[in-house]
Amino acid sequence: MNVITNYKTCIIGKDKIPVRATKLVSKGDILYSTVRPYLKNVAIVPNELDKQIATSGFYVLKSLEPTDNKYLFYLLLSPYLTNAMHEKMKGINSPSIKKSDLKSFPIPLPPLEEQKRIVAKIEKIMPLVDEYAESYNRLQKIDNEFEDKLKQSVLQYAMEGKLVKQNPSDEPASELIKKIENEKAELIKEGKIKKSKKLPAITDDEKPFDIPDSWEWVRLGNITIYQNGYAYKSSQLTKIKRGLPVIKSQNIMTLNVVIKDNNDYVEQPNDRMLRSQINKGDLLMCLSSQSQNPEPLGKTAIYNLDEPALLNQRVLKLKLIDQSMTKLVFYFINSPWFHYTVSHKGSGSGQSNLKLNHVRNMLLPVPPLEEQKRIVTKIEELMTSINKISK
Repeated sequence: MNVITNYKTCIIGKDKIPVRATKLVSKGDILYSTVRPYLKNVAIVPNELDKQIATSGFYVLKSLEPTDNKYLFYLLLSPYLTNAMHEKMKGINSPSIKKSDLKSFPIPLPPLEEQKRIVAKIEKIMPLVDEYAESYNRLQKIDNEFEDKLKQSVLQYAMEGKLVKQNPSDEPASELIKKIENEKAELIKEGKIKKSKKLPAITDDEKPFDIPDSWEWVRLGNITIYQNGYAYKSSQLTKIKRGLPVIKSQNIMTLNVVIKDNNDYVEQPNDRMLRSQINKGDLLMCLSSQSQNPEPLGKTAIYNLDEPALLNQRVLKLKLIDQSMTKLVFYFINSPWFHYTVSHKGSGSGQSNLKLNHVRNMLLPVPPLEEQKRIVTKIEELMTSINKISK
């Protein structure tokens, strides 16, 4: 830091010295860049660069008695001088100061022996400051990750049946699954939903971890009804905040849905668009994710806004046949195991994509209905506590 590097070496005659190379420097001189002084491009000329040439972009300071060059060097790096030079900058592309701005600037000058004591103290403290900064940065990283990792642990424990105790008197999940199957069959019979291709039975090899005996493994497609988003043309959208907002993947954060200032709207949606309408409480899943996007593929949120909205393509609405399960499924889908599994299903370069078949075949453990309620309550209690700790 603050040393001279990447300098150029060349042999030239006196009549061919570049125009900008104007100043002969000596060891111990201080180079101060007059361009963007806030970058603190300041360095002491080392012994090996004695009698070299500096360009006109530097102001060269030669310390005279009674000034210690290292004291002057540290003073040039101080906020006192840097902030003052920042105020004097002029220009847009390469904001600079005049050499006269620096030359005429008043500085505090202690006696020479005190300057040396100040320099000695600075050089003793600086390594400790650097060590502290490194430790602080590590701590900040841990602190920033702490909340997320703790929440992920809660969700994983919940998904494995370790968050609350099982109650032997609870009706087992197998009975709940039968009721869901009967209700789905009834909806198909009434023509409210279309009959879909039967999903394969779950094999023991597919099950990633053990769950309590009263739980059941199911495929997501067997307990949900899905609705794809609509592929809008740019001519059908407006930035004017009239009609219904269109929810895209970038509107969905991992935990909630936000309407952005630059959101797209549809003023007069047609019937096909209205098929993808969503309302408060609907469960949404993104089927695409940009490779540079830190949000996970398959990120899921419960739509929590009062006004209805429309779904753009690559966002899926998942409606639980037993809607009392919506929150539990939402939390389980946001577990680390689920997102790890989903991330390995995605395909595509630059943008990862999930196919609907991937979503329908995803596995979820289902607890008894009464235990589901206890799990959701416990998750929300713990999430609230974690949020308080992290503030």
